[in-house]
Amino acid sequence: MKNIFLILFCAGSWPVFAQEISVKKFFWGVVAGVEQHRLSIQSISNKVAAPDSPAAGAERGGTAGAVAGVFGRWRLSRDLAIQSELLLSVARNTVRFHPEDTHEQYHFMDAELPLHLVVTNRAKNHVLRPSLMIGGRIGWNFASNPSSRLNLYQNRTAADIGLGAELHLRNLHVQPEVVYSYGLNNLHNYLNTQYDPAIKSVVRDRITLRILVWR
Repeated sequence: MKNIFLILFCAGSWPVFAQEISVKKFFWGVVAGVEQHRLSIQSISNKVAAPDSPAAGAERGGTAGAVAGVFGRWRLSRDLAIQSELLLSVARNTVRFHPEDTHEQYHFMDAELPLHLVVTNRAKNHVLRPSLMIGGRIGWNFASNPSSRLNLYQNRTAADIGLGAELHLRNLHVQPEVVYSYGLNNLHNYLNTQYDPAIKSVVRDRITLRILVWR
């Protein structure tokens, strides 16, 4: 009788055990999307108080660009995972200089390495599962932007937060999500140009709409 109960217990526990093993596997996939890029320039001088003093400003709305790459995800538990990514993106921004009333185009061709903690609600076996992502990234701009007015460092660090929804379609997983990336480092490269004394900081922020796909 004890052997029968033991067999029944093992048979009932095996699906739970098998599921626990499956959620801890590693998988990889592709990611693509579009991002709204914004370059924020903070000037020291006030054009109202000193209308002839040098100042610079970027387009308020920013510009749209494309992003694509690959990612790998390690599941630590049923709901928790670590995700690393390799992303390539392109964007540009226009900076206007006062009082010259001229502008320059700054191009960005970034390679980035984000690292995120991903929390997915798997308490119920729903087709659509909400997901929260938080972490950071480091990146490097391979585009050259030489200027006699304003120069920028090529490295960028940022803090990320995102919301998404994982959709399970047979053998395919699709996760649309929105990610906000807040620039942490000052990109202003002081090279003693005409506008350097008037610029306090330059920061790059972006918001991305993207889709992750994996099997």
